[in-house]
Amino acid sequence: MDEQPQPDTETQDAATPAGGGRLLPVIGLVVALAAGGGAGYVGVRRVVSAGRVAAAASGEPKKATETTPLYQLENLVVNPQGTKGARFLIVSVALQPEKPSVIEDLKRLDPELRDAYGHVLAGKTVDELSDIGRRDSLKAELKRVTDVVVGPHAIADVFLPQFVLQ
Repeated sequence: MDEQPQPDTETQDAATPAGGGRLLPVIGLVVALAAGGGAGYVGVRRVVSAGRVAAAASGEPKKATETTPLYQLENLVVNPQGTKGARFLIVSVALQPEKPSVIEDLKRLDPELRDAYGHVLAGKTVDELSDIGRRDSLKAELKRVTDVVVGPHAIADVFLPQFVLQ
């Protein structure tokens, strides 16, 4: 009777970590995600801080205080020029008033603003709307329209938090 040698289970168990060796990759993944998140935070923070310093050094006019609430016109839907209804733009426009008291005027003038913004946006082609380099000029044009509807110097800034072109 041939007896085959039995493997030394004691040394095998000691060499194999609990969980079949799955714990080490999980720990590695958690550490990598934490390091990546930290590096991303530091990078974004530096870019934002550099932008604030550059804006202060360039003598740009001071924007409204950070505590001024934004007024948002949501889900404006228009068909861009020349698309014959085959394409559409969904956009939300957030307005930062110079003074909190302007919010009441914006609420009252909401229909007029939506109409004016619709005319501006529907007058743009798909190429104009999809060119990210033209986004600042589009925001400036929307600010000029806002100044006509609400009054000059009522709005400090215009933001486009939602901009979907289909």
